[in-house]
Amino acid sequence: MTAGGYAADLIKASCQIPQMYDKAGYHLWQDFAATNKNAATNRRSPMFRITTIALLLGITAAATAGLGAVSFAQVSADPNGAPNPYRLDADWLKIPDGRKFGQVTGVDIDPDGKSVWVFERCGARDCVNSTLNPIDKFDASGKLVASFGQGHFNHPHGFHVDRQGNVWATDNTAGNGKGHVVIKFSPEGKVSLTLGKPGVAGVGPDMFNAPTDVAVARNGDIIVSDGHGGNTNARIVKFTPDGKLLYVTNSAIRSVSAIDTKAMKVVANIPVGEVPKRINTLALR
Repeated sequence: MTAGGYAADLIKASCQIPQMYDKAGYHLWQDFAATNKNAATNRRSPMFRITTIALLLGITAAATAGLGAVSFAQVSADPNGAPNPYRLDADWLKIPDGRKFGQVTGVDIDPDGKSVWVFERCGARDCVNSTLNPIDKFDASGKLVASFGQGHFNHPHGFHVDRQGNVWATDNTAGNGKGHVVIKFSPEGKVSLTLGKPGVAGVGPDMFNAPTDVAVARNGDIIVSDGHGGNTNARIVKFTPDGKLLYVTNSAIRSVSAIDTKAMKVVANIPVGEVPKRINTLALR
């Protein structure tokens, strides 16, 4: 303990004398009783309490005075002083010659626990008219082992790899008959499911307006955050594993509309506390 910390503890103790009397004061009482046969009658007297308090304050004052010119200021701990078990491996990722990453919007770990998936904007700020693949998989050594997604996206945004290794990605911008969709790819890159109407924004039960993220729950249910500010949507949408709508929040996210998927109509309102306000992929794994 530093000198400043020791003095601070003494001062704190002196300020807590009324609460500490039965403990600290009792030891002083034992010494007093050994030399005063009438102490038993005096222990609870006001004078005894005052004497005890004065004695403790005297001890505190003497201890702090004895520290002389020692500084009581506590030295701030270095926020970067803790051990760091990690190191930068700047050369780990091995991107093919002539290829570069654009804006990276998503990174996820493969179910093998070693491989890394990357979702990026085709070497630029978007993938409009690009012939590059925005989805890449790298093994534990950083070697590129899979690449796909060319021609499916305008503006890559949300990204998720589920427990079965399927790759989910969102496009939140319309154009060229693409966008406003959530696409599911097999681990090999084959499209197995598309949610939303490509290139069409809307608020209908089968439409999105700027879907920003997607995640898959343990039971396979699909959860999409739909909206990116401005005049886009502002809701959470949940689907069954095969893409049937389960519920959708209203734009203010105050309640949830339970959907009759056959009649496509609202059948009940559910308190918003029963649905997620944002997608937490760690909680869903």
